[in-house]
Amino acid sequence: MKSRLDAIGIGLSSLCLIHCLLAPILIVALPALLGSVLSNEWTHVLLLCAAAVICVGAFWRGLRCHGCIQPVLLGAFGLILMVAALMPWLPETGEILLTSVGAVILIAGHIINRRLQLQV
Repeated sequence: MKSRLDAIGIGLSSLCLIHCLLAPILIVALPALLGSVLSNEWTHVLLLCAAAVICVGAFWRGLRCHGCIQPVLLGAFGLILMVAALMPWLPETGEILLTSVGAVILIAGHIINRRLQLQV
């Protein structure tokens, strides 16, 4: 169970990254209805909430298991960037950049957390 949350976190963070990178292409390629769902602000908020819940569980368990703060800091920084991407004044390119970088940092934190837990 201790590394399962990291695996879920890696998967969700990867989905965020894929969503962010592919959404503009899908919006153009797919019918307007599907495009409006993918670009809807609630989609971003729901993905971020899911990522945050998984992060808290995974990194808390990891910290208790291995005691290393590095994955927690990476996860927190990744989430902060993803939250910052939701700011309404940010242009779309800034949103994509912040979300993508945040997701990559979050994935790195989960990978490190998982590896550290498997070593214990």
